[in-house]
Amino acid sequence: MRGRTFFLLVQNTVQKEYRNKTLIFLFLFTLFILWMDQTFFDFIKDKLFQGQTFSLFNFKLDLFYYIISSWNFLMGALLGVSCLRSDVQEGVLEEILSLPLSRINYITSRLVGTWLIVMGYYILSLLLAFLVFGYKGKGGLDFAWPLFSSLIMSSIPILAVITLGALFSLFFSRVWALLITLLFSSFVSFSNEIFAGKYFEGLTQIKSLGQGIYAFLHTFFPHIGTFNTLSKELFGNHELTKNLSLELVHFGLTFSLLLFILLKRLRNMENYVDEG
Repeated sequence: MRGRTFFLLVQNTVQKEYRNKTLIFLFLFTLFILWMDQTFFDFIKDKLFQGQTFSLFNFKLDLFYYIISSWNFLMGALLGVSCLRSDVQEGVLEEILSLPLSRINYITSRLVGTWLIVMGYYILSLLLAFLVFGYKGKGGLDFAWPLFSSLIMSSIPILAVITLGALFSLFFSRVWALLITLLFSSFVSFSNEIFAGKYFEGLTQIKSLGQGIYAFLHTFFPHIGTFNTLSKELFGNHELTKNLSLELVHFGLTFSLLLFILLKRLRNMENYVDEG
């Protein structure tokens, strides 16, 4: 029964968000990016390589992938700040929590539903790119594996950004939560560059207050920037510059910490409502 309730909430999350006006705007903007990408490379080919027969598909896809991978973090933050807060604002939180469903399953069902929307948008965008850029079916597994593995890797930091957005939305208004999520994610990504390849030992190498803040962010929060780098390396079929196994272990620990804080905040809000 609990498993069925969980999947119903995931389905409800998807149904609640996929008609969001923000999503429609993002989709239209994606079409604009595709058109600009196509036009730019066709212009370069016509002016500089006129009469030569070669495909610009890989160049077009590389540029589009780079843009869309960054764009999806914004989308994750936009939907993340709504996935739990909308239940509070609409007054349905108490009704949902009265179902045979644990608090942690409620949180994860909303996060998973939001994550599925973002990843669905990601995949749809890439399929449109294949169609617009005129993919000829060449490359086989040599082309499919880097793309698939990169998508999987991208899904990890997207989930982290969604979770951060959901957490901040329980402390601040939606607009402020969005701004804080984007700013905080940027600082975490920057800290990942500073302490690249280091994990919990980062706290032992502090020489200034600023470095201490970055070491704290790098140590206790998911490595958003690192996984984004790994995703691009996989897409480009390059050798990985980070230890993937250790990164996954670190993500599991720090993401669990985020869920714990989120759960704690939700319970505090429940107690506040009950006292009120």
